Amino acid sequence: LDWMGATPEQLIDRGPLVVLRTLGPDGVEAFFADGERLQVASPPVEVVDAVGAGDAFCGAMLCRLCEMGITNRAALESVGLQHWAEILAFATLVASVTVGRLGADPPVRADVPG
Repeated sequence: LDWMGATPEQLIDRGPLVVLRTLGPDGVEAFFADGERLQVASPPVEVVDAVGAGDAFCGAMLCRLCEMGITNRAALESVGLQHWAEILAFATLVASVTVGRLGADPPVRADVPG
């Protein structure tokens, strides 16, 4: 799919349940198929090296979804805004830890509470 230049709403129209737009130090914005929106702030951090922040964010989000047993579309459809807020807060925390370190060095799971 040619997603370049598409709005989150246009992407939602193509089938996903959620579209995420990372906002760097301002956190992440989530757009849901039901029209809901959610913005989660990033924890404050002194940026040392931004390399790997997006990968750390995505990996943390997938880790948290798996920990919650959300491993298929049906399970994803049942996730409410409060749980999404928790998932995205965890992902932004992991990304924040990553950018506070030199050389794309994300934390291991045991190093991150939640």
